[in-house]
Amino acid sequence: MSSSVSKQPLIKVRNSRIHGRGVFANVDLPAHVRVLEYRGERIDSAEAFRRYGDNSGSGETCLFAVNDRWLIDGSA
Repeated sequence: MSSSVSKQPLIKVRNSRIHGRGVFANVDLPAHVRVLEYRGERIDSAEAFRRYGDNSGSGETCLFAVNDRWLIDGSA
């Protein structure tokens, strides 16, 4: 008897309480598993603020925080 294994996608895109839309793990993942690569220009916090201000107004940004200093601007 053969059984087909249904593979769930590792990630899903859904609404986020933090910033509209977000990418979330769809299954439990072990540490250090790469599920996607976020591409864009690597910029520091000062450059992000210069480009986007405090982002309190309308409009979207595509910033991914790498750590306290560096971000990746996915729109670049």
